[in-house]
Amino acid sequence: MPEASNHTRPGPPPDRGPFPEIPGYEVLGRIGVGAMGTVYRARQVAMDRPVALKVLFENLVGDAEFVQRFLREARSAAKLNHPNIVHGYDAGPTGNTFYFAMEFVEGETVGDVLDREKRLDEARAVAIARSVALALDHAWQNHIVHRDVKPHNILLARDGTVKLADLGLARSVEWSDRITLDGHVLGTPAYMSPEQARGEDDIDTRSDLYSLGATLFHMVTGTTPFHGRTVQAIAIKQDKEPVPDPRSRFPGVSDAVARLIMWMMSKDRERRPQTPADLIGAIDIAFPPVAHSPGSTTLPIPAQARPIPSVSRGNRWLLPGLAGLAALLCLVLGSVLLLYRLREQATRPPDDKAMPSKTETDSSVLPAIPPEPNKPVGPLAPGEDEVRKKVHEVAEAKRKQQANARAREDEAGPGITGPPVRPRKEFVPAEKVKEPADAPAPEAPKDALFYDDFSAKDIFASGKWMATRDEDFKEAVTDTVDGRLRIRVGTIGTRDDTVKHLGIRSAEQVVDLSSPVEVAAEIDWNNQANGCYLHASLFLCPTKTAATAAKEQDWLKFEYVGVPPGKNARACLSRRKAGDLRLLYTEGWPDKQRSGRSIGKQSVRLRLDRDRIEIIENGKVLWGPEPHGCDFTPAYLYFDVCSLSNYPPRELFFDNLVVRPMPRSP
Repeated sequence: MPEASNHTRPGPPPDRGPFPEIPGYEVLGRIGVGAMGTVYRARQVAMDRPVALKVLFENLVGDAEFVQRFLREARSAAKLNHPNIVHGYDAGPTGNTFYFAMEFVEGETVGDVLDREKRLDEARAVAIARSVALALDHAWQNHIVHRDVKPHNILLARDGTVKLADLGLARSVEWSDRITLDGHVLGTPAYMSPEQARGEDDIDTRSDLYSLGATLFHMVTGTTPFHGRTVQAIAIKQDKEPVPDPRSRFPGVSDAVARLIMWMMSKDRERRPQTPADLIGAIDIAFPPVAHSPGSTTLPIPAQARPIPSVSRGNRWLLPGLAGLAALLCLVLGSVLLLYRLREQATRPPDDKAMPSKTETDSSVLPAIPPEPNKPVGPLAPGEDEVRKKVHEVAEAKRKQQANARAREDEAGPGITGPPVRPRKEFVPAEKVKEPADAPAPEAPKDALFYDDFSAKDIFASGKWMATRDEDFKEAVTDTVDGRLRIRVGTIGTRDDTVKHLGIRSAEQVVDLSSPVEVAAEIDWNNQANGCYLHASLFLCPTKTAATAAKEQDWLKFEYVGVPPGKNARACLSRRKAGDLRLLYTEGWPDKQRSGRSIGKQSVRLRLDRDRIEIIENGKVLWGPEPHGCDFTPAYLYFDVCSLSNYPPRELFFDNLVVRPMPRSP
């Protein structure tokens, strides 16, 4: 399936309709179809400007995870303001439609050019790579990793500007040119880094630099570094096989460009450029920077790298015979500029494995290609210097610490729209309430506003509960087993484009947030052996429905969500307000998508009022108190189990529900 991007390209005219109706936008035609939605050419009426309008597929709107991944791209684009990155303008829901409006780029992609011209000359290719590196540098400074750098995500505007597109691209839908592992698309295998191909969580900007190197390889040779009959075969080659010398694919590739590519595509990420700034600096020194405009694609490059003078003390800048003061000033200014650029290289400890020897005739800043280019470069060898080992360990620990800090920032960061709600002073955090940390759920407490221990054989006989169900099931059971509410769902053989919901809701609005209240229950995710994308949810929703609260316009939801490969789950808190969906707490997701923990029976307490919420799990504060952003007060209570299609029967349990006034400190 071809990529959808926000640009025009030669070919048949776009579809004439029907088009979605997005308030504030006039949709003019369809550009293409991507992994999660359709991209349209449109006009933003208020600003009277052309935009590219990406609309989420209708069958994905009901799934909070897909919606959040779609909005994640919008958040990433909105966070960044750089001439080499496609700008994000607006995003949000309208009715049951989610859209993302972004800059419309008149031009084509590098992939389009390669399809037509097969390869690019080195001057143009290195200039494009430098512009993309500038974009990646800005993204990395804002803690964003692209994860899908490739020719079709690099746009070439008609004025020559290079723009990186599809930041934060969702990875949960499988297409013909993408690899999917346990439901997560990790990138495009022809350009992905070895660590990305292995499915590692600790992906940083060095992975993007590898992908940019693979893209540069394609631009100058006319072919991708690795080939295979399946995407899995290509991913394995990315991980296991050495990178071929670009000159073996196209003899006209210069030594300098070949060395640049091999440096960027080192199997060991410790031997790649460590940041985009490192790469930009090396390109500026190794190649004559005739055109330094961030968007320029016309940087001329000679057949060989520019020789780099030694920075030893014995190397003096002598200029005997100067006759004029003007010539002397030019020399001084030129020397200062060159020494400034070489300062990092002069103060950086030498790396005998990564950098060329001083005996080479071309003393470029680019690492030399190993004498045996087919030999893979591995981690530091056991016999290397102990000091280098220690530096390696410290650097790795620091990188992991920074990655964890960025993950915490992303989890606690604000959503895409709307200011936080000012907290109420009367809210009492859990740590101020004197009670045992391991206190069990109370049995029929005297102060209970609503209570059910699910001991009745017929869950609906008391009139407390109503059944809810949405979409088709192969097996759907809502009953009580051993004094617990059981919800069992099986979806094998059902429609594969829908998300299924089964559960119960209270017959009355049993939760009132006008004063602090506690909602406590036991949720047993049942340590699923195959729990991928299985949700055990507790909704608070001001409206009632016989379908699912997930499709209502306002709600607050706590849930446990199964993560691939399905043996673990994570806790999540989200809310929807007038159709605006926001993920409040994610326990490591989406940046660590495959993280999770073993979830059996959990005692969960939600302590909240009209402004803030606190989550307590097994007597310990899991998150909060933090603003939740909902503006409803009375609410129905829903227990809901959600499953994707084609899974065998799986069952979850709920027990000991109690709604009571918030316990207060003495």
